[in-house]
Amino acid sequence: MPKSKKELQANRRNHLGQKCIFCGSNSDLQKHHIYPRKFWKGRDNKETIIVCQHCHDLIHIMLFHLIDVLIDRGFMPPLPE
Repeated sequence: MPKSKKELQANRRNHLGQKCIFCGSNSDLQKHHIYPRKFWKGRDNKETIIVCQHCHDLIHIMLFHLIDVLIDRGFMPPLPE
């Protein structure tokens, strides 16, 4: 989802001097929440990692694929709609 110019600038300031924990890039950095929103109950959700946009996209693609495999093989119940 595209962000406004203000949000992108604030994001860059917040992660100044940090690098993506996967590839080491220092551009287009974002926070990735370790626990998905549906599991936030009772958590302050400060558990994040710093990743670049590219690695963040890959994380989500791999997670959705992994969930599909686990559901297909009966290791996990189908997700609620």
